[in-house]
Amino acid sequence: GSDKVKINNNYIGVNTSLDGDLGNLQGIYLLGVNGVEVSGNTISGNDDSGTLVDGGASHKIHDNQIGTAPANGNPAIPNQTGITIYSSSNNQIYPNKISNNTTFGVLLGNSIPSFANGRRPRPAAPPRALTTTVEGNEVYLNDIQNNQIGIALSESAKNNFIGRVPLNLEFQGNR
Repeated sequence: GSDKVKINNNYIGVNTSLDGDLGNLQGIYLLGVNGVEVSGNTISGNDDSGTLVDGGASHKIHDNQIGTAPANGNPAIPNQTGITIYSSSNNQIYPNKISNNTTFGVLLGNSIPSFANGRRPRPAAPPRALTTTVEGNEVYLNDIQNNQIGIALSESAKNNFIGRVPLNLEFQGNR
């Protein structure tokens, strides 16, 4: 199968000059695979998610530039959402730079919160976005109608950790 794959050091959704998007719907779509490592990539310009995880478990998403403005001075080329975890468990999202996406920096859960203008909810499903750790990321300038939502959790996101502490205690290590 496609388990334990590494996706490293690529330009995904954006051209190598970092001045235009390539028209992808999803940048990286992990469907039912396990143990994928996504690192060192520039993931920008995708019409939906930069990285979408739907099924499988134990993914590591780290050291990526997601929706950010490139270092060459060109303007940011956003994704709609930087990272989306719909139905997966035991994932780690750490230190990425996630900015300038048009809805959320990170979305955990099986449905889109109702305030996401124009996005249709996914069908109801049992809670499945479980035990994902979001730690040490720079999450900023993500904008859903200027509310600037960095990390969003829907009703199906259970037992996740933001900054390595239970979510209901405090947020740490993310900016």
